[in-house]
Amino acid sequence: PFFDMERQACEENGVRVEVCEQLLIDDILDHQHIRIFKPDAFFSTKRMATPPRAVDCMVIVKTEDNEAILWFIENKDIKEMEKFKHAEIVEKFEETCQWAEGALQEFLGQVHLKEVRAWFVTTLYNQVSEEVWNKRLKATSLSAFQAQKPIRFANHFVFIQPLRSPQEICY
Repeated sequence: PFFDMERQACEENGVRVEVCEQLLIDDILDHQHIRIFKPDAFFSTKRMATPPRAVDCMVIVKTEDNEAILWFIENKDIKEMEKFKHAEIVEKFEETCQWAEGALQEFLGQVHLKEVRAWFVTTLYNQVSEEVWNKRLKATSLSAFQAQKPIRFANHFVFIQPLRSPQEICY
């Protein structure tokens, strides 16, 4: 099922997660070390009458030491906090992790899964300094991500981490 989901970038709603130069060859993804998938392309109404929610990107980085780091990423351009629905975002991460654990079972048996990360990347307050961004984050419902119970994926427990756009993936 992964062929239809593979992408060259992790971008949605004008929010982009960059890939570091180590994972590129001539500005193109080095597919021996990184793959980017779009789970919500699999979870579509073409395949299912009522598809589950899914995050925007699932990124797998495989190191030279046969270790892997896995990212689940939701990109969101937020203009107003009133329109932000924390529970829907958490549901996307939970449902994608549950699906991916089964879908990646063979792959996970071949590598050591070093780390799993869940990123909620947003444009909210992008125009302010990092210090101000962190203070404002604590004053919004985005701070609820840090207060919730972690999401389980393949014997790893993951907290959703709110981050400002852009972010970069690297080993």
